[in-house]
Amino acid sequence: KRKYPEGQMLQSPSGRKPPRAPNRSTFACPVCDERNLTPQGLLEHCEQAHTSGSGRGSFSAVCPICMAMPWGDPTYVTR
Repeated sequence: KRKYPEGQMLQSPSGRKPPRAPNRSTFACPVCDERNLTPQGLLEHCEQAHTSGSGRGSFSAVCPICMAMPWGDPTYVTR
C-alpha cells in the first residue's frame, strides 16, 4: 500500500487531477439565486418565497436538485 502525507491530493498515474464532482449537498434557488440551500431547504424556500400566495406569480425553472443527479436533464423545465 502507498502512504500519502496528510492532506496531499491523490492523483491518477498520468498526473492529472480527477474531474470535480458536482455538489449534490447544497443548491441555489433557480428563481432568485439564494445559495447554500439543502434539498429540504430549497423546497421550503420555493414554497414560501415563490408560490402564487407570495404575490410573485408562477414561474418555470430547471430544478437544481434534479439537474445534479447523474440521470438529470438540464433542459427539463418544471412549471
